[in-house]
Amino acid sequence: MNKEIIDKTIAALRHNHFEAFFAHNTAEASAIFFRDIFPGLQVETVSWGDSETMKATGVLNELQKNPELSVIDSFAPGMSRKQKIYWRRQALLTDLFLTGSNALTQKGQLVNLDMIGNRVGGITFGPKHVVLFIGINKITANLEEAMHRVRTMQYAMKASVPHATRPVYVWIVIAPTGFVTSGQLQKRVIRQAESKSF
Repeated sequence: MNKEIIDKTIAALRHNHFEAFFAHNTAEASAIFFRDIFPGLQVETVSWGDSETMKATGVLNELQKNPELSVIDSFAPGMSRKQKIYWRRQALLTDLFLTGSNALTQKGQLVNLDMIGNRVGGITFGPKHVVLFIGINKITANLEEAMHRVRTMQYAMKASVPHATRPVYVWIVIAPTGFVTSGQLQKRVIRQAESKSF
């Protein structure tokens, strides 16, 4: 991807009150998370919304090994639907929520489509801190392209491409509560959605 587009997107994220980091690979993304982000968060509880990019960094595995953290796993095998819904609701009350995004516009807008709403709910409301891991392959020029990507590419890729063969280019984006509260972020997302007919 063109460096100018990446730089423009980072600048837009920062303008939208996100703290944005760029990593060249998953190992660097993990290092940035544990060096520059995690130490300042005062975290006791952690959960996540499904994201292949986030999983590829290994951050989740490392957090699950930490005996000082209570990790809510709403994806454990063998759970009934009722159990999954219960734990996904509990995940909204955590100190830290990790996930990805379906698309990111060059104006710094996150675009997500969710089956039951736990990932979008985690991004826009609930957890004290949210960290998103977003591949540069998800950057789009505008909201229309983002919605096209979400509808036609994201889920087709998940269904047809084995995880091991997917290229991973990693962004790390954190929405610090000191600049944008969950409520403010939620209102902005809702306003954007209302202004477009998807």
